[in-house]
Amino acid sequence: MYLDSRAEGTKREALEAIATGKAGGPIGIFMSTITDGLEVLTAPLEFKFDGKNSHFRVGEAIEVAFDPILNPVTGDEHQVSILLPDGMLAKREDHFSGKTFDVNVPGLSFSYTGHAAIAMQNIWHGP
Repeated sequence: MYLDSRAEGTKREALEAIATGKAGGPIGIFMSTITDGLEVLTAPLEFKFDGKNSHFRVGEAIEVAFDPILNPVTGDEHQVSILLPDGMLAKREDHFSGKTFDVNVPGLSFSYTGHAAIAMQNIWHGP
């Protein structure tokens, strides 16, 4: 788990509680399935949430960027969204192609470029 290196003091404590599930809520339910513990690391985070132009970077460890899904015959862009009115974490998913998806962390290194990418906006209402 990476937290932004700019987060300090009580903001960092709150973010760590949410990210590790200690604050409860849907993430708390998900994190209850992890039995091996979770290391919380710090890195500079860059993030842009802008549909097919979305991207994020976690220091030198992770880089993800989206592209539109293209029709293989015409080359036209597809807009693909799934509505989840009863979704636990999000009410809508927008689907794209993965322009870049590179992970290089200790013990795990891979590139999954050119495959599915999903964007969803989560709004946290916690303690």
